[in-house]
Amino acid sequence: MNEIKQYIHLEGRNETGLNTRFKNFPFYYFIFKQTDKFEIEYLDHNDHKQKMIFMGITFATHTNNISARTEHLTTEFKSENVAILKFHSFENGYNESDRKVAEKKIDQFFAQLDSIKTNNLIIDVRDNGGGAPEMASYLFSYLTNKPYYYFDYIGAKYNSVKNWKHYAQNPNNIEEINLSETKLINGLNCYTERDSTDYWWFEQQQNKPNYYKGKISILINGGCFSTTGHFLALLREYKIGTFYGEYSQGSNYSNSGILEFVLPYSKTFVWMPFLQFKMRTPNFISDPKGIKPDIELQIEPNDLKTKFDRQMDYLIKQIEQNK
Repeated sequence: MNEIKQYIHLEGRNETGLNTRFKNFPFYYFIFKQTDKFEIEYLDHNDHKQKMIFMGITFATHTNNISARTEHLTTEFKSENVAILKFHSFENGYNESDRKVAEKKIDQFFAQLDSIKTNNLIIDVRDNGGGAPEMASYLFSYLTNKPYYYFDYIGAKYNSVKNWKHYAQNPNNIEEINLSETKLINGLNCYTERDSTDYWWFEQQQNKPNYYKGKISILINGGCFSTTGHFLALLREYKIGTFYGEYSQGSNYSNSGILEFVLPYSKTFVWMPFLQFKMRTPNFISDPKGIKPDIELQIEPNDLKTKFDRQMDYLIKQIEQNK
């Protein structure tokens, strides 16, 4: 485990994020060796040493196995009293056509919530690794009763891209920074303009007239990252909802803008962030572990085998008991 940790990237001292990486990262293949089988020693739940042999699989098979075959956004009415909105990813906001489809689905869902006066809304963003801020902001506009701001700044550590952008796979995607328009914050050249007509995220955002007025519960875990961390930070800043589950990995800021580079001598292919995004959440209290749930709910080893959703099951039972 200590060997593997050296190769896994995390922001902060986040154990739930590390566990998420362990679930999906083919570390034996990349770090140790390629082989047809692996002999593993482990301790079972009674602390008895066990041995097991696992057959090796190809990387393509592994990728296919862990690929989520789910829609980015799903909705469900468990009853007139409980509705569930699952946002598996905010990636459906990257292009306008997909975003319009998702926004319409959100509009219809909240219109129905308003129509039948559903008292409890569960928002499940577990394992949502992020995506387009437009999508997170659109969802948030249905959850708050007041206007709000999104980004505080977008910052870069460099002064110019001229000396390194040609190493990128797509250098045309890297724009030169305009130092006359930036402000130095925490060693970063930051865009912070409040009155920009080009960037909505510095402008005041309006909440929806039919914003949700019932009780909100949010399910989170170590797979919540990037834009999802921003979304959770907004909820925490405006004191909206109760968080259940495990620490998130993302928070009120994140390194993003990840691009592909080829290092000049080794020709190693790497992905590197080149921007930092920070939310306009002045009252947010940072925690190096991520965003802490109000009620921590740990999964158990056997849940992975049986696919039992312990956290969702607990939350629904709590809602039903408190009718």
